[in-house]
Amino acid sequence: MKTNERTPEMLLLAESPAVSSFITQIRHGDAAARATAVNQAKLFGTEALPALGMVFMSNNPNAAMTAGQAIRRISMHAGRPGAKAEMEVACIALFKLAGTGNPRNVRADAIQLLGYIGGVEEAGLLAGMLTDKEVRDDCLMAIERIPGSPVDDLLKKHARGSDPYIGSAINLALRHRHIGIKDVGVKK
Repeated sequence: MKTNERTPEMLLLAESPAVSSFITQIRHGDAAARATAVNQAKLFGTEALPALGMVFMSNNPNAAMTAGQAIRRISMHAGRPGAKAEMEVACIALFKLAGTGNPRNVRADAIQLLGYIGGVEEAGLLAGMLTDKEVRDDCLMAIERIPGSPVDDLLKKHARGSDPYIGSAINLALRHRHIGIKDVGVKK
């Protein structure tokens, strides 16, 4: 690499010195520094998600694990009530992490988070990934968590005409969506 060439990670980090310092703490800090970084992750907001995603996919297992924890903390904070703009930015970043070509564990974690913070639109995008055998079960579990009758309609639509495995899994997900807490774990 020439000295004047910049990697995508370098470009992302150059945008915000605070995020750059945060990422450096995750990549090169000791256990205490990494724990502090995770605890403070939500302060950096969704702006840090693209850089954290790159660290999450890195070959450094400690930094990757810490980046994954920070992504979870930021995403869950972005999904809080009244933070629609943050939630939308987080969902975009999570869909990029869930894309094909990324490691399976990164994709699965991003999809799981989309199930926690996403809405009907994200359910539709996740339904489009049900044909991807690597993450289809993760997508279905995420969709199952997203509330609303439009999601039920979406699942019913995808159950028709899909392969037998995914069709039966969707039917099971539809049943799970309508089980009440009183019905779980108790046989009469």
